[in-house]
Amino acid sequence: MAAALYLVRHASAGDRFRWWGDDVDRPLDDRGRVQAQALADGLAGAGITRVLSSRAVRCQQTVGPLAARLGLEVEVDPALFEGGHVGLAGDDVQQGAELMIGIVHGALRVEATDQGIAAAHPRR
Repeated sequence: MAAALYLVRHASAGDRFRWWGDDVDRPLDDRGRVQAQALADGLAGAGITRVLSSRAVRCQQTVGPLAARLGLEVEVDPALFEGGHVGLAGDDVQQGAELMIGIVHGALRVEATDQGIAAAHPRR
């Protein structure tokens, strides 16, 4: 059985140049909170068993409503932060056999081979 992975970019968090603090702490704006709720509404019945997120606050807030609805914790994974690298070996995919959602910060490149799935930010 193969694992399925939904990769989602964070919801609207306003203009980074109007945020005075550390960008990792920039929260969702009003539109982003509506988008996060819509994500929860859209994926609540998808059978997701794990919710992973970048450490960026806006990423965690994007999947927070979904995780709460599913009774799951948001798992913060450093590999999902900009510049990180995510890889699933063939055995991980086979053993995982679950649906996951990962919320990413920045662009992500995903590669699938007979050895498994690897994802990395394209600048790396």
